[in-house]
Amino acid sequence: MNERVNHAFLFYSLTEHTFLKGGPYFMYYTSLESYVYKLLHSIQKIKPEHLAFEEIAKKLDIELEYWNRSSEAVINGNKGLILLNQSLSKKEQNFEFGHELAHVLMDCGQQYGMPDLFREYQEWKADSFALHFCVPTFMLEDLDIPHDIYKATRLVQKIFNVTTEVAIKRLKQLENKRQEEIILEEIRRKSTERDRILNLWY
Repeated sequence: MNERVNHAFLFYSLTEHTFLKGGPYFMYYTSLESYVYKLLHSIQKIKPEHLAFEEIAKKLDIELEYWNRSSEAVINGNKGLILLNQSLSKKEQNFEFGHELAHVLMDCGQQYGMPDLFREYQEWKADSFALHFCVPTFMLEDLDIPHDIYKATRLVQKIFNVTTEVAIKRLKQLENKRQEEIILEEIRRKSTERDRILNLWY
């Protein structure tokens, strides 16, 4: 089994949520967050300053080239090639690399001749991966994020070298995630209390 297939198997075999004990409530990782966490840790990329996509490409044995056309991923057997649009800014290339990396690691075959619905799904999945790859949850949660959205956005942009759009999307996802965790912890607390009361009756 080649390396690309191994990564794909890891992604699709993960359960929907991985629960981690920590903080004032249980923190959960979605399958995508868990995949990014394991992928980056497997190549010793555990801090924001480790996220230079050129170095990650080398670590994953993926060839990286630049050209004057739209960014694209090419898969030949167990080898991956990512072609980045050289006219984009570094921040834009960062996201494009994450998007194309998703195609290399998780997709099978080329999109040519593929049904539109499935191709759109692959593109959506690649965008989702790119957001989490560029701003990994396990790194984002370690930041002392300002309450002011403007300052928070600037902080994420600077630390992770991403565009304003990417920074805002990830901050919104983090806020939604925290609200979900509060709700999950409240459900868990009520369930524990219910079990305690029922046990008194038996």
